[in-house]
Amino acid sequence: KIELVTATKELEQLIGKRSKLEDERRAEEAKMSMTDLAANVINDFLANVFFDNSRFVLVPYANVYKIESHGKPVRPHEISTGERNILALCYFFSEGGRMKSEGAEDSDPQYVILDDPVSSFDMENRVGICSLIRDRAAHILESNPDSLITVMTHDAGIAAELKHTFDDLNEAYKGTQNAFFTDYLELRDGATYLLPMKKSRYSILLKRAFDYA
Repeated sequence: KIELVTATKELEQLIGKRSKLEDERRAEEAKMSMTDLAANVINDFLANVFFDNSRFVLVPYANVYKIESHGKPVRPHEISTGERNILALCYFFSEGGRMKSEGAEDSDPQYVILDDPVSSFDMENRVGICSLIRDRAAHILESNPDSLITVMTHDAGIAAELKHTFDDLNEAYKGTQNAFFTDYLELRDGATYLLPMKKSRYSILLKRAFDYA
């Protein structure tokens, strides 16, 4: 009898340990699943920026990410500042859809603020960043008409490029339920003023050259 009681208690303890380990395993599998999902979303954004599916890729590994470029591993210290900024922006956009099903990532109203997301990049990556902003802005504004997006920049040339991006969206949604309005404001002397965006591209480029000189 004593041996049976002892064996029964040990069995109950082992069953409890097994149940706990199974719970931990399921939790880890859920984390891995979310890591895989987040990596897929971020990689789609990265491909949008670089116009290349293999140029810069996150690979899930034990609940963290590894980085590959054209199928070859890249160490974190080998990533340029520009690439880190692009990755940070793509990660930022992916956070809005965390724990949500595909297609409903931006269903809740959002107020998205982007602080000079373009001007720190070279011209090639600027095109890609504007492409990403256009794509994300379209999805955010389509998903919830109460969402707002504010983009701040100190560069008049970037403001013109972003105006082209949002004008393109305005034209695409004109006359539909997804139509939206864009305001251009200038911060001056501690207050904001409406900024007329009627300067030609040539004038803006000329001003940029003048400021540089």
